[in-house]
Amino acid sequence: CLQCAGKTGPVECSLGPFITRGKGEYLRWREKQRRDKTLKRKPAIDYRCCTDCESCIEICPSVFFRNPDTLIIDVVDLQSYPFDEVEKAISICPGDCIYWEQ
Repeated sequence: CLQCAGKTGPVECSLGPFITRGKGEYLRWREKQRRDKTLKRKPAIDYRCCTDCESCIEICPSVFFRNPDTLIIDVVDLQSYPFDEVEKAISICPGDCIYWEQ
């Protein structure tokens, strides 16, 4: 914006931290913000449409597992979740039942 025009490096303004060194750096910053926000969310399974195929377990065993007590596929409780692996599990799920909880 005009407020930050001519400045270099990270600039803090009322719209949030914007990087004025170029569009590429701004886009990398935005992608990191999106990933950080996603990592704080937890993947979830809608059991009504789960086909029990275990594709998610094959793709992302650090996150998905078969619960020995209930015999259903469940999500491991973690501090943060591997974005790329969970996204891949979401994309290959035949029941389209994996999603990010808000």
